[in-house]
Amino acid sequence: MTSPRGEQIKSTGVSRVRVSQTISIPATTNYTAEDVISDNASTGTYGTFSNVVASPGGSGTIVQAVCVVQTTNQAHRVTLLLFNAVPTSNLNDNAVNTAPAWADLAGYIGEINYPALNDRGGASKAEVIPGEGKLPKPFTCAVGSKDIYYIAITEDAFTNEAADDDYNFAILVDQN
Repeated sequence: MTSPRGEQIKSTGVSRVRVSQTISIPATTNYTAEDVISDNASTGTYGTFSNVVASPGGSGTIVQAVCVVQTTNQAHRVTLLLFNAVPTSNLNDNAVNTAPAWADLAGYIGEINYPALNDRGGASKAEVIPGEGKLPKPFTCAVGSKDIYYIAITEDAFTNEAADDDYNFAILVDQN
């Protein structure tokens, strides 16, 4: 293969995929630092990045992460705790984070730390690229799985949340 300037380009065989999930939060009360951000205050669930690898049990590297929040003027920092198995920690929205629980350590991949959210007239957003927020992040999916799971937490207290706010988390993965 050649570039537009006629230079030889060698293919590395790496496949890149973008995976995202949107969750709607109840936001029934103000958040304190280290609260879980999830879809329900009493029966919260973990998030799932589906099909992040080409084959079950495969591996990859997260090279970019983006968080977009529907509400403007958000300025808190968000962290995603990543797992290759379903986490059992506290998953309820607006409750104190307990992850990673000792029972989840075997599947704990690590975390992605977003900088403070900001907006430029629209949704609030933050982005992490290699060299920031603990990226790149290598991982291996569990045997038989092509998914990784996450728990979102806030690093800061914030009071300008809105009920049914949408949080979209997206990752860019280089598949091995």
